[in-house]
Amino acid sequence: FPAPTRPLVFLPIVFCLWPYIYDPFLSVLRRIANRKNPFQPHREFLFHRLIRSGVSHSQAAVLYGLMAALGALAGWAMLTDGTPGWFRGVLPWTVIAAAGGLTWGIERRCASVGLVPAESGHAPKPR
Repeated sequence: FPAPTRPLVFLPIVFCLWPYIYDPFLSVLRRIANRKNPFQPHREFLFHRLIRSGVSHSQAAVLYGLMAALGALAGWAMLTDGTPGWFRGVLPWTVIAAAGGLTWGIERRCASVGLVPAESGHAPKPR
């Protein structure tokens, strides 16, 4: 990479790994917020919840792979000289929006099949 972009070289790496970094990070934060030991084994990761909601392991892995590819493209575009500056500024927000969308979509799917919300230990309220 050219010298001006060298400090940003870590971005494509972080962006292409974001689902695999974000999921455990979110899980630990949820466990701490709910006064649970984050070091005890559990199945509150988004990936586990997605599988328990009825999605196959293969489908969940493909979803995470696609999210990682989206992040890799964003990281690559941030380092490409031809990318307009305003677009480079939007790309990190795209990855953040993807993380929020992934969380929202998985939690919505879990709620639709009656799985207990990850952030609580209680059954969902009837509608």
